[in-house]
Amino acid sequence: MIFVVGAGLGRMLLGWLGHRGTPDLEWARKVDKENSTGHSFSKALLVSARSDGDQTLLLVETNSKVPGEERAWLLWLDRNGKVLREKVYGASLGASGLALAPAPADGTFLVGDRQVSRNTFQGWVLRLDAAGEVLWEKTLGRPGLTGLETARTLADGGVVVGGAQQSVGYIARLDPNGDMVWEKELPEQRRVSAVVPLADGSLVLGCRTEISTTGPGRSSVLALRADGTMLWKTDLSSQGKIDLKAAARLASGDVLVAGRRASVDGKDDAAWLARLGAAAGQIVWQHSLGEPGESTDVSDLLALPTPGQQEAEHPKEAEALLLVSAVRMGERIERHRAVVALGTNGSVLWQKRWGGSDTDYTASLARRTDGSLVVAGSFQRAGQVGKTQAVLWQLDAEGAILAEHIHDLP
Repeated sequence: MIFVVGAGLGRMLLGWLGHRGTPDLEWARKVDKENSTGHSFSKALLVSARSDGDQTLLLVETNSKVPGEERAWLLWLDRNGKVLREKVYGASLGASGLALAPAPADGTFLVGDRQVSRNTFQGWVLRLDAAGEVLWEKTLGRPGLTGLETARTLADGGVVVGGAQQSVGYIARLDPNGDMVWEKELPEQRRVSAVVPLADGSLVLGCRTEISTTGPGRSSVLALRADGTMLWKTDLSSQGKIDLKAAARLASGDVLVAGRRASVDGKDDAAWLARLGAAAGQIVWQHSLGEPGESTDVSDLLALPTPGQQEAEHPKEAEALLLVSAVRMGERIERHRAVVALGTNGSVLWQKRWGGSDTDYTASLARRTDGSLVVAGSFQRAGQVGKTQAVLWQLDAEGAILAEHIHDLP
């Protein structure tokens, strides 16, 4: 369990302990100071294929570079996990990076939210060049509880970003220079959690229609034309209470969506995925994944390149990879992560699982040009209670762990 004492809670704690004497006051001040820094959470991964070899970009949310304020910490790693360079982005009062997407000329789009005044946020988009220098920076949406959590590169070199604006779904399209092409609020949705560009220029959106604080809510899948006008909508309410987390375009042209579905008995939620036809959004098939006694959630989803032949000729070819996290409650909390290979009908071809401590968190999955995999997450290393560190795992093409890299706090 991570014990964090914020400034307000710290002051309250100091007041409550004040009558007990100076040692307790000093302890409370020490805890408040220590917990204002020391947390680094992996948020996103991006593999950049370059002429001199693949580079992995790891996006970390940290409050250690500027103690007590969130910053986006971006690391460029070689294929052996060595840090080639790192940069920190953001300014007071704080900023968080939540998604990455490739930009032209080996650059990167970094997306998240920026605090512009007390308890007020806006969506935040940066375009970086190959060296990580900022080419342009934009804040989007009306100030308030506004932020961006997903981004995808478009064929023209621009970017489409999605998230929420004042508890309403929000999506915007920017050209390569950062100029707004269009932006759109989705009043019936609460959040855009995934965006998938299609070959014809249209966009498929995974949306949260209802957000619950006690479990999965309701979700929908929408399709927009290239100009942002509505094409079709598929309400997933009939499939149960679902929180959509990720989506990807398959080699066949269909779309795979994934998230967490509430169990009927209200005990153990399961990872859920469905294949939808891109033309009209009809559900082709759906599956739930999970083990008895565990609650399973989706962290990321990755479509794989076509094997080059018809699906019927290769029924066992992996079509997508799913990154899931599983929580088992017992005498102690156990958290595991797993990479799951999915066949064309959604069947599980293989899965590799690791972890087990109560501080294991899973964030993102990426694939290198040679087929090997990288997974980003976070955990607390032994002896560092309350200090969370970003971690990168290197895996082979079938999920076997080759190396683990812990990125220590700055």
